[in-house]
Amino acid sequence: MRFIIKSLTDLPKSLKDPSNLKDLEIIAKKADKNKIKDSVYRDSYKHPDGNRSHVVDKLNEFYNYKCAYCERVCKADAEHYRPKKSVTGTDHPGYYWLCYEWTNLIPSCITCNREGAKHNHFPILGTRVNAPSFINGRLDKEKCRAFNAPLIDETPYLLHPEIDDPKQYFKFEIDPENEGIRLRGINNRGSETINICKLNRYELKIHRGNVIKDFVDNLSMVAFLNQRNNDAVVSGLFQMFNVFKQKSQHKEFEHLMLKEYAMASVWNFTEIVLPFVENLSWRNTVKDAFIAWKCSVLGYVEKMREIFR
Repeated sequence: MRFIIKSLTDLPKSLKDPSNLKDLEIIAKKADKNKIKDSVYRDSYKHPDGNRSHVVDKLNEFYNYKCAYCERVCKADAEHYRPKKSVTGTDHPGYYWLCYEWTNLIPSCITCNREGAKHNHFPILGTRVNAPSFINGRLDKEKCRAFNAPLIDETPYLLHPEIDDPKQYFKFEIDPENEGIRLRGINNRGSETINICKLNRYELKIHRGNVIKDFVDNLSMVAFLNQRNNDAVVSGLFQMFNVFKQKSQHKEFEHLMLKEYAMASVWNFTEIVLPFVENLSWRNTVKDAFIAWKCSVLGYVEKMREIFR
Protein backbone atom coordinates (compact mmCIF):
# COMPACT_ATOMS: atom_id res chain seq x y z
CA MET A 1 0.00 0.00 0.00
CA ARG A 2 1.17 3.52 -0.79
CA PHE A 3 -0.04 6.99 0.13
CA ILE A 4 -1.76 8.49 -2.93
CA ILE A 5 -2.78 12.05 -3.76
CA LYS A 6 -5.83 11.92 -6.04
CA SER A 7 -7.30 14.97 -7.73
CA LEU A 8 -10.75 15.89 -6.40
CA THR A 9 -11.66 17.81 -9.55
CA ASP A 10 -10.40 15.48 -12.29
CA LEU A 11 -13.35 13.09 -12.10
CA PRO A 12 -14.60 10.52 -14.62
CA LYS A 13 -17.48 11.89 -16.71
CA SER A 14 -20.03 9.47 -15.29
CA LEU A 15 -19.50 10.75 -11.74
CA LYS A 16 -20.26 14.35 -12.68
CA ASP A 17 -23.02 13.69 -15.19
CA PRO A 18 -26.06 15.82 -14.18
CA SER A 19 -28.55 12.97 -14.67
CA ASN A 20 -26.50 10.66 -12.46
CA LEU A 21 -26.18 13.34 -9.80
CA LYS A 22 -29.94 13.85 -9.90
CA ASP A 23 -30.45 10.12 -9.38
CA LEU A 24 -27.99 10.27 -6.47
CA GLU A 25 -30.20 12.81 -4.70
CA ILE A 26 -33.12 10.37 -4.91
CA ILE A 27 -30.95 7.48 -3.71
CA ALA A 28 -29.79 9.53 -0.73
CA LYS A 29 -33.21 10.95 0.25
CA LYS A 30 -35.17 7.72 -0.12
CA ALA A 31 -32.38 5.31 0.84
CA ASP A 32 -33.28 3.53 -2.39
CA LYS A 33 -30.36 1.21 -3.04
CA ASN A 34 -32.20 -0.37 -5.96
CA LYS A 35 -31.56 2.79 -7.95
CA ILE A 36 -27.79 2.44 -7.66
CA LYS A 37 -26.42 1.70 -11.13
CA ASP A 38 -23.10 -0.08 -11.38
CA SER A 39 -22.78 1.38 -14.89
CA VAL A 40 -22.11 4.76 -13.24
CA TYR A 41 -19.20 3.77 -10.99
CA ARG A 42 -17.83 1.26 -13.51
CA ASP A 43 -18.66 3.03 -16.79
CA SER A 44 -17.58 0.04 -18.85
CA TYR A 45 -16.54 0.10 -22.48
CA LYS A 46 -15.10 -2.37 -24.98
CA HIS A 47 -11.42 -2.28 -25.81
CA PRO A 48 -9.20 -4.48 -28.03
CA ASP A 49 -7.62 -5.82 -24.84
CA GLY A 50 -11.04 -6.67 -23.34
CA ASN A 51 -13.71 -4.85 -21.35
CA ARG A 52 -12.43 -1.79 -19.56
CA SER A 53 -13.81 0.97 -17.33
CA HIS A 54 -13.56 4.74 -17.72
CA VAL A 55 -13.70 5.10 -13.92
CA VAL A 56 -10.87 2.61 -13.40
CA ASP A 57 -8.92 4.29 -16.20
CA LYS A 58 -9.08 7.53 -14.24
CA LEU A 59 -8.13 5.78 -10.99
CA ASN A 60 -5.17 4.21 -12.78
CA GLU A 61 -3.82 7.67 -13.57
CA PHE A 62 -3.22 8.12 -9.84
CA TYR A 63 -2.58 4.52 -8.75
CA ASN A 64 -0.42 3.53 -11.75
CA TYR A 65 -2.51 0.46 -12.59
CA LYS A 66 -1.91 -1.05 -9.16
CA CYS A 67 -4.23 -2.39 -6.48
CA ALA A 68 -4.63 0.18 -3.70
CA TYR A 69 -4.21 -2.52 -1.05
CA CYS A 70 -1.59 -5.06 -2.19
CA GLU A 71 0.25 -2.69 -4.58
CA ARG A 72 0.45 -5.18 -7.44
CA VAL A 73 -0.32 -4.35 -11.07
CA CYS A 74 -3.77 -5.72 -11.89
CA LYS A 75 -6.99 -5.30 -13.81
CA ALA A 76 -8.76 -3.52 -11.00
CA ASP A 77 -12.31 -3.26 -9.72
CA ALA A 78 -13.70 0.19 -8.89
CA GLU A 79 -13.95 -0.73 -5.23
CA HIS A 80 -16.14 1.08 -2.69
CA TYR A 81 -14.00 1.77 0.36
CA ARG A 82 -17.18 2.08 2.42
CA PRO A 83 -19.57 -0.66 1.21
CA LYS A 84 -22.55 0.81 -0.62
CA LYS A 85 -25.32 -1.72 0.18
CA SER A 86 -24.50 -3.50 3.44
CA VAL A 87 -21.78 -3.87 6.07
CA THR A 88 -20.81 -7.38 7.13
CA GLY A 89 -21.59 -8.23 10.77
CA THR A 90 -23.90 -5.24 11.33
CA ASP A 91 -27.46 -4.15 10.58
CA HIS A 92 -26.09 -1.07 8.83
CA PRO A 93 -27.87 -0.41 5.50
CA GLY A 94 -24.62 0.36 3.73
CA TYR A 95 -23.26 3.72 2.68
CA TYR A 96 -25.66 4.00 -0.25
CA TRP A 97 -25.25 7.80 -0.52
CA LEU A 98 -21.53 7.26 -1.25
CA CYS A 99 -22.13 4.99 -4.24
CA TYR A 100 -20.82 7.63 -6.69
CA GLU A 101 -18.49 9.47 -4.33
CA TRP A 102 -15.02 9.86 -5.84
CA THR A 103 -13.18 9.65 -2.48
CA ASN A 104 -15.01 6.39 -1.77
CA LEU A 105 -13.77 4.73 -4.96
CA ILE A 106 -10.34 3.13 -5.12
CA PRO A 107 -8.86 0.45 -7.42
CA SER A 108 -8.63 -3.04 -5.98
CA CYS A 109 -7.60 -6.39 -7.39
CA ILE A 110 -10.20 -9.15 -7.35
CA THR A 111 -8.48 -11.01 -4.51
CA CYS A 112 -8.18 -8.04 -2.14
CA ASN A 113 -11.76 -6.98 -2.86
CA ARG A 114 -13.91 -10.02 -3.53
CA GLU A 115 -12.32 -13.42 -3.08
CA GLY A 116 -12.80 -13.94 0.65
CA ALA A 117 -11.11 -10.67 1.56
CA LYS A 118 -12.59 -7.18 2.05
CA HIS A 119 -15.92 -7.37 0.18
CA ASN A 120 -18.43 -5.71 2.59
CA HIS A 121 -16.24 -5.76 5.71
CA PHE A 122 -15.83 -2.33 7.25
CA PRO A 123 -15.15 -2.42 11.02
CA ILE A 124 -14.63 0.89 12.80
CA LEU A 125 -13.31 2.24 16.11
CA GLY A 126 -15.63 5.23 16.42
CA THR A 127 -19.34 5.90 15.96
CA ARG A 128 -20.83 4.68 12.69
CA VAL A 129 -22.55 7.10 10.31
CA ASN A 130 -25.92 5.55 9.48
CA ALA A 131 -27.44 8.11 7.11
CA PRO A 132 -26.44 10.99 4.84
CA SER A 133 -26.44 14.67 5.77
CA PHE A 134 -28.43 17.27 3.83
CA ILE A 135 -28.10 21.01 3.45
CA ASN A 136 -30.96 23.09 2.05
CA GLY A 137 -32.67 19.86 1.08
CA ARG A 138 -29.75 18.54 -0.97
CA LEU A 139 -27.08 15.98 -0.23
CA ASP A 140 -24.20 17.63 1.63
CA LYS A 141 -21.33 16.70 -0.68
CA GLU A 142 -18.63 17.93 1.68
CA LYS A 143 -19.81 15.49 4.34
CA CYS A 144 -19.53 12.71 1.75
CA ARG A 145 -15.78 13.22 1.48
CA ALA A 146 -13.87 10.36 3.12
CA PHE A 147 -11.48 12.79 4.81
CA ASN A 148 -14.21 15.05 6.31
CA ALA A 149 -16.40 14.72 9.38
CA PRO A 150 -18.51 12.82 10.17
CA LEU A 151 -16.99 9.98 8.09
CA ILE A 152 -13.41 10.53 9.23
CA ASP A 153 -14.63 10.35 12.85
CA GLU A 154 -15.69 6.74 12.35
CA THR A 155 -11.96 5.91 12.53
CA PRO A 156 -12.11 2.86 10.25
CA TYR A 157 -9.78 -0.02 10.91
CA LEU A 158 -9.23 -0.27 7.15
CA LEU A 159 -6.61 2.24 6.03
CA HIS A 160 -7.53 4.64 3.24
CA PRO A 161 -4.54 5.12 0.87
CA GLU A 162 -5.55 8.73 0.19
CA ILE A 163 -5.81 9.63 3.88
CA ASP A 164 -3.49 7.37 5.87
CA ASP A 165 0.26 7.12 5.33
CA PRO A 166 0.92 3.34 5.34
CA LYS A 167 4.49 3.84 6.61
CA GLN A 168 2.99 4.71 9.99
CA TYR A 169 1.09 1.42 10.19
CA PHE A 170 3.24 -1.33 8.66
CA LYS A 171 6.62 -2.99 8.83
CA PHE A 172 8.04 -6.05 7.07
CA GLU A 173 9.57 -9.27 8.37
CA ILE A 174 10.89 -12.56 7.04
CA ASP A 175 8.11 -15.14 7.06
CA PRO A 176 8.83 -17.73 9.81
CA GLU A 177 7.78 -20.53 7.43
CA ASN A 178 10.26 -19.33 4.78
CA GLU A 179 7.41 -18.18 2.56
CA GLY A 180 8.92 -14.88 1.52
CA ILE A 181 8.22 -11.65 3.39
CA ARG A 182 5.27 -10.83 5.62
CA LEU A 183 3.59 -7.50 6.22
CA ARG A 184 3.18 -6.75 9.92
CA GLY A 185 0.95 -4.18 11.56
CA ILE A 186 2.63 -1.70 13.88
CA ASN A 187 -0.75 -0.95 15.51
CA ASN A 188 -4.37 -2.16 15.47
CA ARG A 189 -5.36 -0.36 12.29
CA GLY A 190 -2.38 -1.77 10.45
CA SER A 191 -3.03 -5.30 11.71
CA GLU A 192 -6.73 -5.14 10.87
CA THR A 193 -6.05 -3.82 7.37
CA ILE A 194 -3.82 -6.85 6.79
CA ASN A 195 -6.57 -9.16 8.05
CA ILE A 196 -9.40 -7.50 6.12
CA CYS A 197 -7.62 -7.60 2.75
CA LYS A 198 -5.59 -10.74 3.45
CA LEU A 199 -2.35 -8.98 2.69
CA ASN A 200 -0.26 -11.92 3.88
CA ARG A 201 -1.72 -14.46 1.48
CA TYR A 202 0.83 -16.89 0.09
CA GLU A 203 1.36 -15.36 -3.35
CA LEU A 204 1.96 -11.89 -1.89
CA LYS A 205 4.57 -13.14 0.57
CA ILE A 206 6.37 -15.03 -2.18
CA HIS A 207 6.27 -12.07 -4.55
CA ARG A 208 7.67 -9.72 -1.90
CA GLY A 209 10.44 -12.24 -1.23
CA ASN A 210 11.23 -12.43 -4.93
CA VAL A 211 11.66 -8.64 -5.06
CA ILE A 212 14.40 -8.89 -2.43
CA LYS A 213 15.92 -12.03 -3.96
CA ASP A 214 16.31 -10.27 -7.31
CA PHE A 215 18.03 -7.40 -5.51
CA VAL A 216 20.39 -9.81 -3.72
CA ASP A 217 21.17 -11.57 -7.02
CA ASN A 218 22.20 -8.22 -8.48
CA LEU A 219 24.45 -7.59 -5.48
CA SER A 220 26.07 -11.00 -5.96
CA MET A 221 26.71 -10.24 -9.62
CA VAL A 222 28.84 -7.28 -8.49
CA ALA A 223 31.20 -9.66 -6.69
CA PHE A 224 31.32 -12.02 -9.66
CA LEU A 225 32.21 -9.25 -12.12
CA ASN A 226 34.79 -7.59 -9.87
CA GLN A 227 36.76 -10.49 -8.37
CA ARG A 228 39.97 -9.50 -6.54
CA ASN A 229 39.16 -5.81 -6.77
CA ASN A 230 37.72 -4.65 -3.47
CA ASP A 231 37.36 -1.02 -4.51
CA ALA A 232 35.37 -2.04 -7.57
CA VAL A 233 33.16 -4.30 -5.44
CA VAL A 234 32.33 -1.49 -3.02
CA SER A 235 31.73 0.93 -5.89
CA GLY A 236 29.47 -1.60 -7.60
CA LEU A 237 27.49 -2.21 -4.42
CA PHE A 238 27.02 1.52 -3.98
CA GLN A 239 25.63 1.67 -7.50
CA MET A 240 23.22 -1.21 -6.81
CA PHE A 241 22.02 0.47 -3.61
CA ASN A 242 21.37 3.68 -5.52
CA VAL A 243 19.46 1.87 -8.25
CA PHE A 244 17.29 -0.01 -5.76
CA LYS A 245 16.56 3.18 -3.85
CA GLN A 246 15.59 4.91 -7.09
CA LYS A 247 13.23 2.04 -7.90
CA SER A 248 11.47 2.61 -4.58
CA GLN A 249 10.50 6.05 -5.88
CA HIS A 250 9.27 5.07 -9.35
CA LYS A 251 5.48 4.99 -9.12
CA GLU A 252 5.01 2.40 -11.84
CA PHE A 253 6.90 -0.36 -9.97
CA GLU A 254 5.24 -2.81 -7.58
CA HIS A 255 5.92 -3.11 -3.83
CA LEU A 256 7.40 0.36 -3.47
CA MET A 257 6.76 0.42 0.27
CA LEU A 258 8.82 -2.76 0.72
CA LYS A 259 11.71 -1.34 -1.29
CA GLU A 260 11.62 1.95 0.58
CA TYR A 261 11.42 0.12 3.92
CA ALA A 262 14.41 -2.10 3.09
CA MET A 263 16.61 0.90 2.30
CA ALA A 264 15.39 3.19 5.09
CA SER A 265 17.88 2.09 7.74
CA VAL A 266 20.70 -0.33 8.51
CA TRP A 267 18.35 -2.17 10.86
CA ASN A 268 15.72 -2.71 8.15
CA PHE A 269 18.34 -3.77 5.62
CA THR A 270 19.78 -6.25 8.09
CA GLU A 271 16.37 -7.73 8.90
CA ILE A 272 14.89 -7.86 5.39
CA VAL A 273 17.73 -8.12 2.87
CA LEU A 274 20.74 -9.79 4.49
CA PRO A 275 18.96 -13.08 5.41
CA PHE A 276 18.67 -13.72 1.65
CA VAL A 277 22.50 -13.51 1.30
CA GLU A 278 23.56 -17.11 1.92
CA ASN A 279 27.35 -16.73 2.09
CA LEU A 280 28.25 -15.35 5.52
CA SER A 281 31.47 -13.65 4.40
CA TRP A 282 29.69 -11.95 1.49
CA ARG A 283 26.83 -10.99 3.81
CA ASN A 284 29.27 -9.12 6.05
CA THR A 285 30.80 -7.38 3.04
CA VAL A 286 27.36 -6.27 1.83
CA LYS A 287 26.42 -5.01 5.28
CA ASP A 288 29.64 -3.02 5.68
CA ALA A 289 29.14 -1.52 2.24
CA PHE A 290 25.54 -0.61 3.05
CA ILE A 291 26.60 1.13 6.26
CA ALA A 292 29.21 3.12 4.33
CA TRP A 293 26.68 3.94 1.59
CA LYS A 294 24.09 4.99 4.16
CA CYS A 295 26.60 7.31 5.80
CA SER A 296 27.42 8.81 2.41
CA VAL A 297 23.81 9.81 1.76
CA LEU A 298 23.01 11.06 5.28
CA GLY A 299 23.91 14.35 6.86
CA TYR A 300 26.74 14.41 9.41
CA VAL A 301 24.42 14.79 12.42
CA GLU A 302 22.35 11.80 11.40
CA LYS A 303 25.14 9.38 10.60
CA MET A 304 25.65 7.56 13.87
CA ARG A 305 21.98 7.78 14.84
CA GLU A 306 20.93 6.11 11.59
CA ILE A 307 23.62 3.44 11.69
CA PHE A 308 22.50 2.16 15.08
CA ARG A 309 18.77 2.73 14.54
